Amino acid sequence: MRPHIWLLIILLAFIFALYTGAAGVDFGTQWDQNIIKGHVNKYVRTGNILPGEYHYPPGPSYIAATTTIPYALPFVLRYGTNWVPTQNYLLSEVLQNPNQAFLLNLRRVFVFFTSGAVLWAGLAAGQRDRLAGVVAAALLAFSWEVNYQSRFVHPDGPTMQFVALVLFLGFMAFYKARPFSPQVWLYLAAVASAIATATKYTAGISLLTVLLLAFIVWRREVLPLTQLWLRWAGLSLVFGLAFLLLVPGVLLEQDLFLTQVVADRVIYASGHGLQTVEAGWDYLSRVLVYLFAVSFSPYPVLALMVTALMLLGAYVLLVSDNREERWLGLILFGVPTLYILFLATHRVLFVRNLLQVLPSLAMLAGFGFRWIVGAFSKVSRGWQLAPMVALIILLGFNSYWITDALRTIQMRHSDIFIYQALDYIAGHPEQQIYVTPAAAAILNGHTLPPNLTIQKSGSETLVLFAYLADVFDKYEGSWPVNALGASPLIFGPKEINMDWYASWPGVERLVLASPQLAWEAGRRFDPEQRPAEILPAQHYSGLLTRSGQQLMLERKDAPTLFIMNSANPKILLELWPLLHQQVSVTAHPHSQSRIEDVYVLSINGKEILLREQLRDEYSFSRFSLHLTHEQKECLRLALGDANYRSLEDHWYSFMEYPEQLQVAVACAG
Repeated sequence: MRPHIWLLIILLAFIFALYTGAAGVDFGTQWDQNIIKGHVNKYVRTGNILPGEYHYPPGPSYIAATTTIPYALPFVLRYGTNWVPTQNYLLSEVLQNPNQAFLLNLRRVFVFFTSGAVLWAGLAAGQRDRLAGVVAAALLAFSWEVNYQSRFVHPDGPTMQFVALVLFLGFMAFYKARPFSPQVWLYLAAVASAIATATKYTAGISLLTVLLLAFIVWRREVLPLTQLWLRWAGLSLVFGLAFLLLVPGVLLEQDLFLTQVVADRVIYASGHGLQTVEAGWDYLSRVLVYLFAVSFSPYPVLALMVTALMLLGAYVLLVSDNREERWLGLILFGVPTLYILFLATHRVLFVRNLLQVLPSLAMLAGFGFRWIVGAFSKVSRGWQLAPMVALIILLGFNSYWITDALRTIQMRHSDIFIYQALDYIAGHPEQQIYVTPAAAAILNGHTLPPNLTIQKSGSETLVLFAYLADVFDKYEGSWPVNALGASPLIFGPKEINMDWYASWPGVERLVLASPQLAWEAGRRFDPEQRPAEILPAQHYSGLLTRSGQQLMLERKDAPTLFIMNSANPKILLELWPLLHQQVSVTAHPHSQSRIEDVYVLSINGKEILLREQLRDEYSFSRFSLHLTHEQKECLRLALGDANYRSLEDHWYSFMEYPEQLQVAVACAG
């Protein structure tokens, strides 16, 4: 392949990944996005680069801070070193909630910092073989898993890019690329490894890649053993200094840093909601299924084809006549294996933690593909087109899935998913399907198939429920997760793979599931006509606090109470000014089994909700179900289209827009 052609194809693959990722950033709400954005607010407000929070390394917040550059640049050019006008503008106009436009730009920045992995993996593999580089880049660019996770304001996407950069710089050293010597390339790789670790702590294992490549270069130069130790020490020192420069809190906020990192280690070892699996084989087997049957294609057969290429590529390197290439195979295959085995000692499985191994796997698949092309060309020149055609088919199917998923994101507020659900139900007349009140509210105005009923019979085959309106508590998404094909039949946008993520806070979805998996009014579906259990109201006192999108009442010598109707704007309007104060509330416990979850009726003696309104409390996570068209238009005009869309996706977003509560309540009448 000609020198400039392979570079052009890699660039086109990068552009495809960048475009399709950025085009889908308006997908709704996301976990932890505002934690990272909050660090940016703090940097601008205080001028202190210490985040004061180390559950995530500060790398993602540094990346997020670059989103402010286009906004700040005109002020910097005008006012120079006078930071006050720039600071005031950023805090009052750009970073002030609600500003959905800034959040979408923030996601685009993360798409860019994730998609760079396509370039680095392609260029790294291309040092050995240009066709292999093209294949590696294309497999990453056309992976739906990489595509949708690139939009998340999380550490994992950028970490994947920096790990791929480590591989690229390391391969430049291995293949003695100009203009630098192998030692210089390795020092640059150590810096890239430090950046990766400052973005996600677990990426520290990428330093092992650098040290092993340094070992290969040392063997090649036939130097004394002391030179190897000196080089390892030098690379480790550069890594450590770069990491400390990026994460100075290791020294300046040492107690806080250690406390929070240890706390996260305990969480991953013990469990985290529905993302919890068993350590050991249970964890490892699910990871292998994800990597080999999911990560490179949503079509399992095609994903397994890529897996075959990976294994072949690893075999080609490990049995190579060239001893150095055998070491190279050990690095590409062995370091990800060590990382996966480390993860398997824990119990919390989020597949986004696996993104950083994908560049190595894509490169191995590229080497495997190159071997197949060479083997076919030995049969005849025409035969070498066969693997090329197979690759084009694989990328074509993946491209179709990615663009279709993008279309569903862009149409998430249309009725298309309602029609899809109704068409499916009408096409299965043999199934008796019960529709919950929340789902029925979404279907209001549509003709229902005869096998869809709002009356419980006790013999329902399936239940159609609304993902947010029926399910909003800690058991949200109660179906099995972290397993291929685990999620029930979902009618909604494809902004995430629901097989692997529970409790995703995205947009409203219609879900068709067995009665055992279904939910109604925030409780497991009960086929009998029993009324929802409402326990007698209780009186509580404690400190009103907030964690993310949840209001809580912290009590001395008693369990913390979680206020389940936090999404109700009327409740939030009353509670928000009382945050971090001692309050007294009257509330109903959720049930005998979950008395720590309560529905607030009154605060400090002031009644907020009538008792008879409790039956509707479950649907306040989808507040718009109670709004007329005129009320919605009132909100849209008051908030603007972008901010209104954010609230429409998930009404817990009021928690992020407290200054708009009065407007919302006024519009709702």
